[in-house]
Amino acid sequence: MQAQHTEIYQQSPLWKEAFRQREDGLDEHRGTLAKAYADFRSRVATLCSHIGQDMKGLTVHDITHIDALWWVAAEITGPDYPLNPAEAFVLGGAFLLHDAAHCVAAFPGGIEEVMGLPEWNTFCNLHKVDPESLSRESEPFKQVLFDVLRAQHPKQARKLAFASWCVPGESTPMFLLQHDELRSAYGDTIGQLAESHWHHPHQLELLGRQTVQPIALLHPAPWQVDVLKLALILRTADAAHIDAQRAPRFLQALRKPMGASLQHWKFQSRLNRPTRDPDPQRKELRLSASPFPATEKEAWWLAYDAAKMIDSELRASERLLLDHKRDLFAVRSVANVHDTESFSHNVPTVGWHPVDTSVKISNINQIVERFGGHQLYGDDPSAALRELIQNARDAINACRSLGGLEADEGEIEVWLEPTEEGDWLHVTDNGIGMSRYVLTEILLDFGKSLWKSEELRGEWEQLISTDFEAVGKFGIGFFAVFMLGSRVTLTTRRYEPKENENSQWMLEFSDTLNLRPTLRPPTDQEKLKRHGSRVSVLLGKNRLKKLLTSQITYPEAVLMTLPEVCAKLAPALNVNLTVKIENKKTLVIKANDWLTIDEPSLFNRINPEFNDGTKKPPYSTSLHEIKNHKHEIIGRIGIATDKYYSILGTSCAGVHRGILTSNIRGLTGIMHTHQQDDLARVIATPECTTGEFQTWLNLHAPEVLEQYADDLELNSTLGFLGIDKSQLIIARSTEGMLSYDDLTRRLQRLDTVAVYDGIVNHEKDDDVHPRDFNQHATYAEELLIIESALRIDWVGRLKNDTPSNSNNALKNIEAALTEAWGKFSKTDNKEIFAVATVAENEIMRHCYIYQRQNP
Repeated sequence: MQAQHTEIYQQSPLWKEAFRQREDGLDEHRGTLAKAYADFRSRVATLCSHIGQDMKGLTVHDITHIDALWWVAAEITGPDYPLNPAEAFVLGGAFLLHDAAHCVAAFPGGIEEVMGLPEWNTFCNLHKVDPESLSRESEPFKQVLFDVLRAQHPKQARKLAFASWCVPGESTPMFLLQHDELRSAYGDTIGQLAESHWHHPHQLELLGRQTVQPIALLHPAPWQVDVLKLALILRTADAAHIDAQRAPRFLQALRKPMGASLQHWKFQSRLNRPTRDPDPQRKELRLSASPFPATEKEAWWLAYDAAKMIDSELRASERLLLDHKRDLFAVRSVANVHDTESFSHNVPTVGWHPVDTSVKISNINQIVERFGGHQLYGDDPSAALRELIQNARDAINACRSLGGLEADEGEIEVWLEPTEEGDWLHVTDNGIGMSRYVLTEILLDFGKSLWKSEELRGEWEQLISTDFEAVGKFGIGFFAVFMLGSRVTLTTRRYEPKENENSQWMLEFSDTLNLRPTLRPPTDQEKLKRHGSRVSVLLGKNRLKKLLTSQITYPEAVLMTLPEVCAKLAPALNVNLTVKIENKKTLVIKANDWLTIDEPSLFNRINPEFNDGTKKPPYSTSLHEIKNHKHEIIGRIGIATDKYYSILGTSCAGVHRGILTSNIRGLTGIMHTHQQDDLARVIATPECTTGEFQTWLNLHAPEVLEQYADDLELNSTLGFLGIDKSQLIIARSTEGMLSYDDLTRRLQRLDTVAVYDGIVNHEKDDDVHPRDFNQHATYAEELLIIESALRIDWVGRLKNDTPSNSNNALKNIEAALTEAWGKFSKTDNKEIFAVATVAENEIMRHCYIYQRQNP
């Protein structure tokens, strides 16, 4: 009998371990998944063969790249990494689809569908070509097509499992994943994973709660799919697959890539397949290569940058795996990436030495594009407006510290001015203004902040001795303005003008930073009437609508007014903020009014999307002041009582010096936070200490506990915040809600306990009718139901001036077990347990199992 052909991916350690025959009664199911994957792979291979035609500049993205991901993933995770057959099938599907939309063939409607995408007009505008007169054979058309496919491929990958094609003249749809039941069960998850490989690592947090339960087709196989784990395997393996297989030199000669693409081909053509360090203690991925001559030094630097990117992905994945209590990968970093000299030992050079003597911003356009706009903030133009308001706030407070304004003086004006050429947005302050030097040498030095630089002494020496503190830290905020439009002017008038210098200057950007800006004195009509600065931007197409559209979708996109947007971005300013639309001016924020306005007004300011005119939102308790050790009010906060709103990020506005920082989960209202250290400004830590917060919590939590005594999740959240376990409802059992003392007494009567995290609802795999389940389910005596708290990471970042009481439901149950039993054993992972019966049918769920041990 002829031996069956084995594909290269089937020889990889991850695949072999997941699909090896075990004679456990489930081998037939393994075969079903393996055959379905082979069919899936065959069709995707045909699709991906088109990528080289439409995206000639790209390195290889065909089936060889996809198959290689199995091997790279095994190097990263280790050959014994836990991956069940269902997970292997879904991971393989994500491998297949993640890059498959890099071609027109991936769109069933063909080139007409691609040209009908909103991104088509966007990139036509970017390349300054008319989409109506663009010839399909022209180079501009090919460039627009390249950019659109590159930008759209993650979104299209999300849809590919369900996309269908028909043979001309026939109506029967054909799918990439032809197996109907597997497509229905896993298609959406595969698409979600494929799309996620382009997300920022922090966007994967929500995947930590997603698990696909064992499906009916594979019953009784207990194969759950851990979505977060698979997402991290995909993105790290894809990042690390940089080797000669992806850039064959003969194919390079045929395709003739140019520019930056050529350098990518060059560096990858010299690299070997990444391998895991043989010393398991090092936990490092090693890159090696043939020597790079001096003629290919740019390619070497790209290789070094790529290695650092892989290292960053591995470290981010480790943090997510640790945070979500998943098994760690076998490698957690890239070897020798900490400096160029060390890296060149494995990726050598010949005839030259890669010494990184200095770090310079030589391509400001590229840096601004990556870190000053969309790549940092996403497509959220409100981030640009926030930065402009923040800069204005800093300028006014600096002027106050210098004595140029009284403590209650200063105003920020946001003006929307319609003109014949479009809508202009002006942000004006009466702060300290800028000299010519600051305007041209500090402001335009990307990443350099006046407030943090040595130049501050030469500009405002007396400011150093004051208590002035700026919100701005990184020196990149101004560049975010180009997210709003390409035409920008900055007019400034310095408080106390310098000698022998014009009192006012105007800096004009006619096309973002593609053309050099112009510095000139403003005309009489353009001059400011008082000291300060004005940033004006001609809003780009659809920028105003995007600016006014809430980033929170509930239940659909909500349009806000400009005053509402401004108030949301700076809800606790110590400066008056006005908004002028045409010629009508409105006071939106009065300095420090967040301390005194009523709760409905405060909630409406924080989240105007959810304003329904009620006294307070349904997700909030009453607000109470929280003070620091100086008896200063640092927040007006309550306790969030609805997980849904808190996950959306709508509960508590963290603010630093009055400017919005990030949502503070678990709370409502406004809370002062420390200055953020992350560029994207998504991580915020309250200014209070552990002791200050627990004092507030113990004072105001009892009313919440009394009102929400039956809310397990809220009790769990309160425990995480720091309420002592003796005051909480810990779990639900057949006896009802259990306090800690109730739980301890109940445990004394049991020898086995099964803990289920969540609500035991009817699931499609249960062999009972939902009505019978709801009416006749009899729960096991050994069952304890808990509900995990929200992931509230800021509690652990508070300054510890007293021991934290933070706890969680599982920790409290184990404390009660110790008190009741003394010694006990616990399963390492969740196991199947009969949590209930319905007419003699057992309802099975995955639980933590605890057994009493005799002394």
